[in-house]
Amino acid sequence: DLIVANDVSQGSGVGSSGVLGGDRNRVRIVSKAGVEEWPEMSKDDVAARLAALIAERLKTIIV
Repeated sequence: DLIVANDVSQGSGVGSSGVLGGDRNRVRIVSKAGVEEWPEMSKDDVAARLAALIAERLKTIIV
């Protein structure tokens, strides 16, 4: 299981307009292994990296 968490507050430090309505994001991935903080990146890059992470995890389940 994974939880993707992001701080949507104005003081989140992401871009000048914050996360909502902006093009950038900084997320934390929470799993049984712990919390992994990803650096600030475009929302498209977050989506691509998240898709790759999910695909990699599915490989270990579907063998």
